This record gives sequence, C-alpha cells and structure tokens, in this order.
Amino acid sequence: MYTRCDECQTLFRVTRAQLNAARGQVRCGRCGNVFDALLSLQEELLVDDAHEQEADIPRDEIEYIEQDEPYEPDDAPQYDEQPLFMPLDMDPPQRRRRWPWALAAFVLALALTAQAVHLQRETLVEHERFGPYVSMAYERLGIALRTEGRYDLNAFALLHHELVTHPRTSGALHLSGVLNNGAPFAQRWPVLELRLEDRFGDIIAARRLHPREYLRNPPPDDEPMPANARRAIEIEFVDPGHDAVGFSIDFCLELRDGLRCSAQTER
Repeated sequence: MYTRCDECQTLFRVTRAQLNAARGQVRCGRCGNVFDALLSLQEELLVDDAHEQEADIPRDEIEYIEQDEPYEPDDAPQYDEQPLFMPLDMDPPQRRRRWPWALAAFVLALALTAQAVHLQRETLVEHERFGPYVSMAYERLGIALRTEGRYDLNAFALLHHELVTHPRTSGALHLSGVLNNGAPFAQRWPVLELRLEDRFGDIIAARRLHPREYLRNPPPDDEPMPANARRAIEIEFVDPGHDAVGFSIDFCLELRDGLRCSAQTER
C-alpha cells in the first residue's frame, strides 16, 4: 500500500496495521509534515507513479503517530446533536398544544350527556339499574324528581259489586264492592271513573272518585296499595232517574302526560 505526502509529494510504502494503530496520522521523513495517510492511500502504483521504482520508494522514512483518542480531521463533517428519532415526551410544541382542544371536546361531550339525562330524568329515575344513581345525583343537587312508579291498570278489578237504592237517603244510590290489586307489586291507588248507562249503553252520568272518596279509611297520599291486596269500597251518589239501568267502572292513574285509564291500555 502507498500514500503520498501532501506537502513534498514524496511517495511512501505503508502497512494497514500501522495505519490503523495511528488512525492514519503519519509524519513525513523528508519534510516533517504531519498528514493523514488515509486520504491519499492507494493499493497499487498508479500510472503516473510508474516512473518511480519500487525499490526507491522509502518505507522507513515515514513516522506513524500513535493516537490515544480517535482522530477526527479538521474538515470532518459536523452533525446536528438533535436525535434522528425523538422520544414520545419530546413531541414538537404544536403537538403538545393539542391538549386544550381534547379537554374542550371532553367537556362538551360531558355537557351534552348531562343535558340528555336531564331531559329524560323522570324516565331514567324509574329505570331498574340507573334509577337509584339518577335519583341520588338530583338529591345532592337539591332537586326533587317526580316519579310515576311501577303500575298496571289492567291488574285492578272490582269484585262483588252491588248497586242499590240508598237505604237511608232518598233519591240516592249506593255502590259497594271490593277493589282488588292483582299485580304482584304495590302500586298507587287508582282514580275510579264511574259511568251510569241507559239501556242502549249510552252514558248519562259520569264521575271520577279519588281514594278518599271511595275508601272508609283512606291511606296517606304517598302510601301505595299493596300487592295482591283487597279493600272494600263504598260510593254514594244522586240517582239520575229511571233511565240509568247499568254502570261501568274504569281504573285510572294521573300520570305526567295526563289521566290514563285501563280502557286505554286494554289489549
């Protein structure tokens, strides 16, 4: 292998092992110039060097300069210290600024969910699974929710009923019977809609009666009728005349959307 001094252009024979040990740094024995032998290293003599005889090319006149630290030439390329791949916690500033938008989206979604729950609050409070949580949340806010509770109008029935002339009051009728709640759960006491009919089935008189009007000992307003319970009822009203030959009873409840009766829910 050969290398040439870049100062005096002297050609030297060198070995790879010595160049590796010196990191390519050598001193010319002719002019004393220190140069990087790797920059002009060649495996064989070039055509331009053919005039120089192999025996005339010195080997011992070049000094290998041993390096304690890896040699870096002055014109070595300089690289930016910024890593090629940035770790996750070193995202560019524009990415870090996205969190306010994510927070705003979360708050907006939460507000829309709260609005939907509030609009359906009276329905959700009666849900078997979510009702207790909705009720507790509104109680902490100091808001009382109106609930309809579970009900089945078709489970009510009037048993052993009898319509007769009032035994003590003239010009009046007396209706007695047994109100039965056939549902397997407690529900609110119904409003009784009494209708008097003529022989053609047309209604000639009607009246709606609340529990305090047909029960001898009406319960508190918030106390429901127990499941599978029976209670005696009595109703007194003015006799509309001989045209009234029959009657019918409908069971109703006052709901949020108005009065609903069993005749409306019959299948």
